Amino acid sequence: MFNIGNILKRAWQILWNYKVLWVFGFLMVLTGANGGGGGGGGGSSYRYNPQTANSAQNFPGMASGWMNSVRLWADQNFGSWFATEQATLHTVMWVIIAIAIFAVAVNLLFSLVRYPAETAVMRMVDEHDQNGSKVTFKQGWKLGWNIRAFRIWLIDTVLATPALLLAVLVMVGVLVTINNAGAGLIENFEPAMAFAWILLAIVLAIPLALLMIALGMLREFVVRYAAIDGLGFGQSFSKGWSLFKKDFKDIFITWLVLLGIGIGLGFAMILVVFLLVPAYAVMAIPGAIVSAIPGAIAYAITTIFNANVWPWIIGGLVALPIFLAFVFSPLTFVGGWIAIFTSNVWTLAFRQIKANMTPPPALPVMEDAPVVNQ
Repeated sequence: MFNIGNILKRAWQILWNYKVLWVFGFLMVLTGANGGGGGGGGGSSYRYNPQTANSAQNFPGMASGWMNSVRLWADQNFGSWFATEQATLHTVMWVIIAIAIFAVAVNLLFSLVRYPAETAVMRMVDEHDQNGSKVTFKQGWKLGWNIRAFRIWLIDTVLATPALLLAVLVMVGVLVTINNAGAGLIENFEPAMAFAWILLAIVLAIPLALLMIALGMLREFVVRYAAIDGLGFGQSFSKGWSLFKKDFKDIFITWLVLLGIGIGLGFAMILVVFLLVPAYAVMAIPGAIVSAIPGAIAYAITTIFNANVWPWIIGGLVALPIFLAFVFSPLTFVGGWIAIFTSNVWTLAFRQIKANMTPPPALPVMEDAPVVNQ
């Protein structure tokens, strides 16, 4: 019989007693979850003045001069991108495309860590619940770094298709509108056109949200057939769908309970964010040291090709994510606990529902003993 209370209790026990899972949870949350010409000499109109440099009272003037240098450099290098209304619209369009490509690339890179970690957690919890066995991080990573993780990535890609199609549809509409405006149609542009795209997105988003909720519940069982039972892509979907149809009530109850817990934890996390402020301050020191190394390397490489503002921009873009990852690592660690607990609940629910659906083995048929006439 399905007992969500026992599942929640057992999920917490495993989380607390199997501490190597915390590392995998941290990794899961961490990776979850994105020219105009110009004269030579660097284009600076500000010149160094010893009297100005030695006078603290003239510091605002120094800052203003530096800002003028940056502004002049930006005009020389990017002025043509915004020279006309059409050029500005095309620049915005290409920026949107570049951001989308960058987000896809980052997501693929993070997938190399997220999916092996998630696969390892499901398999480790399943084995621990069966026989109480525990493995090291290295052994656990081997359980996740295999074809099963790739299948889960493929499953997620397929299940995310409806949302991706809507996002692509809206993006195409926005880009077409921008392109038409850049082609000289902006004079005839009507706000109703933009409103129509927004309305279409809202109308499609409501049923899409319900669909994604259902697919999210289905996903928890499809991926566990792939990770725990080692089934192929098609078999995992077939088995997961069959289980989903047969015991939707218990699955929905599990989702509903986790939704309530998630809402409560969301409010609690607001308090946790502020309570961890001292931890952020402590982690800022090693974060600054560690992030400075790749940032300095990026700065040094960039100076080979450009000696203006670009080295600082590239170095900052490389160092900032690493610095933030260190500073907010305590919050990520807490998020990892929540991720592991949620995964444990679904894994235990999967085991129990699958056991309930499996018919008991047939008892051997006993032949009637021959009657002996007295």
